[in-house]
Amino acid sequence: MVPTQDDSKATTKFRVAICGGGIAGICLALSLSKYPDIQVDLYEAAARFTEIGAGLTVQGRTWKPLELMGVDATLRKAAAAANNVATSEFSIRDIFPF
Repeated sequence: MVPTQDDSKATTKFRVAICGGGIAGICLALSLSKYPDIQVDLYEAAARFTEIGAGLTVQGRTWKPLELMGVDATLRKAAAAANNVATSEFSIRDIFPF
């Protein structure tokens, strides 16, 4: 915990270190940054964030968390609908029978 000054009374912020600036690390950092009593430090090995050519597929049920983070509108503007995509529903037990 890191003590900080806020309106001349000492408060303590919970400090979180996030290792990795990929989609998960950035989403976690964004979500935690909405809480004023949490200090977020995001660490990434790359010198800067750049496009690497990887795509991002967002399924229907993942839009709710994106809406809660406030990034859904920006993603919709940049998104392109995938054509000829085959999907399949299966149980994890179909792959790993345990």
